[in-house]
Amino acid sequence: MFEWRVRYILNLFFTLSLVLGGRVVYLTLNSENVDRADLITVTRTPLSFQKLNSHIDELEAMSKNIDTYTLGEIKDITKKTTYLLSQVSIELKAQHESWSDIQNLFEGDAEKFKKLRMNLDKAQQLNNQELLRIKNVMDQANHRTITEELSGTTLSFIFGVSSSIAATFLISLFKRRKRKVHNDKNQ
Repeated sequence: MFEWRVRYILNLFFTLSLVLGGRVVYLTLNSENVDRADLITVTRTPLSFQKLNSHIDELEAMSKNIDTYTLGEIKDITKKTTYLLSQVSIELKAQHESWSDIQNLFEGDAEKFKKLRMNLDKAQQLNNQELLRIKNVMDQANHRTITEELSGTTLSFIFGVSSSIAATFLISLFKRRKRKVHNDKNQ
């Protein structure tokens, strides 16, 4: 029973460490987080500068009273100076790399923007060409030639005259029938 609990707890810790490790890998390799970290690195003042500035005060005090310091103290202060300078160098390299990454990101975005702008211009030209073509088709459909106008007018006239004649004939026909029916009823 005790071994089972130990195994369970060990498996639980192992699973938890895998999940947390996966999350750490995701957070450190995710491009958005890397870009955010680069922006923060570029915009902040390196911490080692602050430490170096406070150490400069110590160096100035030592230089004023160099006789009171032992060789071991001077050696320790020199080691600290060297360490702080190496830290400044490391932070400046990190800032330079972050700046280069951000610059590359901007250049990539600028290229994408140029391509997007060209595609948008092409689409606008296609839309304008399509609109012009549709307008031309509509103009051609609405534009009638002289022969079409004459033939339409002639057909309208012929249709009007023939329908007038047909209406007159039908009216006279209905009047005759009505009289005939009326006369048949009266007789």
